[in-house]
Amino acid sequence: MSSGAIVCDDLPTQVVSCLSATGLQSPLSVASVASAGLISVAPLSFRSSQSFRVINSKQCIYEAAFDDDEETLQNIRTDGRVTLQFEVAPPTTPPSSVFPSAQLVKIQGTGLVYERGSSPYNAVFPILSPWSPRAIVSIQVQRVLIDSPDQSPLST
Repeated sequence: MSSGAIVCDDLPTQVVSCLSATGLQSPLSVASVASAGLISVAPLSFRSSQSFRVINSKQCIYEAAFDDDEETLQNIRTDGRVTLQFEVAPPTTPPSSVFPSAQLVKIQGTGLVYERGSSPYNAVFPILSPWSPRAIVSIQVQRVLIDSPDQSPLST
């Protein structure tokens, strides 16, 4: 992490504004804790930029729509700890003073898996895409790290 990195306890309004304006455009990776305490890192594929949503500064949700997500879902069910990492680009129109350039964002928190057909899934589902993902992951945000992608990778 570079010396200019920002660390906070919730999603800053700048990140929420960028995500609201542009959606999640960059590849996303998720890290979860597997059995025996091993860290499992996997890419996440979304059907659309709307498959990831910020509910408020302390909660975000994403669709787990593919079979490849099963290992991550199982790890989250078992341990709960989860980290999302992605790049946020500033909105291009109008020119943004929010971030002068793209930023790496790392969200650390506790995840819950809502299975298709459960009450929490049915409550959240209308917010997401028009298709029916296999599960929805809700993340209670505990820590957010923001850094420039041209700096050292976020490693804490």
